[in-house]
Amino acid sequence: MTRISVCDNSYSELLTEEQITALSPYAGITLQELNKKEKNLLIFPHSLGANEDDIGSQTLFDIAGGKLKIGNAMGFFCINGVQVAIHSRFDKDSEKQYFLHYMLQKVFGINILNFENHMGPDELWEFLIYVFPYCLLRALRQGLFRAYLQYECNDSKVKGTIDIARHLKLNQPFAGKIAYRMREYSADNSVMQLIRHTIEFIKSDRRRAIILNNDAEIKNAVTLITEVTPSYNTQDRNKVIFQNLRGQNHPYFTEYTFLRDLCLRILRHDKVSTGNDENQIRGIVFDGAWLWEEYLATLLKPMGFEHPENKTGKGRRYLYTDNSGWIYPDFIGEKSVLDAKYKQLDDNDVSREDRYQLISYMHVLQKDLGFLLHPTRNDCAVKPNKELCGYGGKTGTFAFCIPQAPDWLDFCNLMKEAENIFCANILQYIN
Repeated sequence: MTRISVCDNSYSELLTEEQITALSPYAGITLQELNKKEKNLLIFPHSLGANEDDIGSQTLFDIAGGKLKIGNAMGFFCINGVQVAIHSRFDKDSEKQYFLHYMLQKVFGINILNFENHMGPDELWEFLIYVFPYCLLRALRQGLFRAYLQYECNDSKVKGTIDIARHLKLNQPFAGKIAYRMREYSADNSVMQLIRHTIEFIKSDRRRAIILNNDAEIKNAVTLITEVTPSYNTQDRNKVIFQNLRGQNHPYFTEYTFLRDLCLRILRHDKVSTGNDENQIRGIVFDGAWLWEEYLATLLKPMGFEHPENKTGKGRRYLYTDNSGWIYPDFIGEKSVLDAKYKQLDDNDVSREDRYQLISYMHVLQKDLGFLLHPTRNDCAVKPNKELCGYGGKTGTFAFCIPQAPDWLDFCNLMKEAENIFCANILQYIN
């Protein structure tokens, strides 16, 4: 077992021939392909390619010049005995990965883990449990998952198709009952039962059960699932798991597909481990741009910014008056539009594409201010505003300074200070 540590958007040290041989089967494969084929690799965001995003077309890694070439992904995976840990380029210490773990805790609402070191097999399986509330809430925002269920009834209140053969078998002599089949569109189905079993499994451990009581929203979600699954029976767990192993994807309830897979892995104790299975990839990875945007959402939504979601279609805007040309600005305020960029932006380093995208958002949304939000290891300065020609408006950049610290607690304290400075800078310029 060998371990490679590398940051996103960079190259590793030279690989050995054994490492190249081990990793080659998965080199150049896109995240979207991996997401479809590899059940032991958990990829966030899970709706790759949805709503025309280009995240799914990126590769997890390539091999070039005898080195590992990493794209925008961060996390941990293992192939044929070779472990690869990908940390953020804004983390100075490649082993501790404080910035990556801090963003994970904020985005997924995990307040009881301390990722002092890299995540090992047991910690990764625990992580599946701790992301369950996040995924449950996203699924419920699409509504309760309902499906048609068929029941075989035998009573006097006929509501379906009479089953003559069964009626003759059960109701001789006739005593007022009729055997019939009935279809009902119900939320008490195998998928919702699977979610209920996962909730009860998490509740069975007092330490893990805390995650189901973090806030009122998750408490309400748990109560709702409990209410719509009255037929729950703890002894049916294996039966429910089997029913969901070949579950069909639903064109509307997309979030439930991922949630169902997550529940199966939790209930079956499938660890995202560093197993030695030949030609099998295991691990958990996050797209850096997605994670940075979701982290900023935890800061900006409480400040009143709207956060459209191109993964769910929520909050979409349109370029044209006939409601064509979908756009998803990252954050929309009363007077401003903010665009998250997971990259270092120096004074003259804003690309034409980023600049033109921001300006088009300002024009379509009729906003006077537009800013790019990016992390940096240098300083937290706000780059000078520039006045636009034509219809006017001002653009600029806000840098979020990522602190460096010798231990986890110090890093968390410094991050809170950096967050306060960052939010204060934004408020100063948009008011």
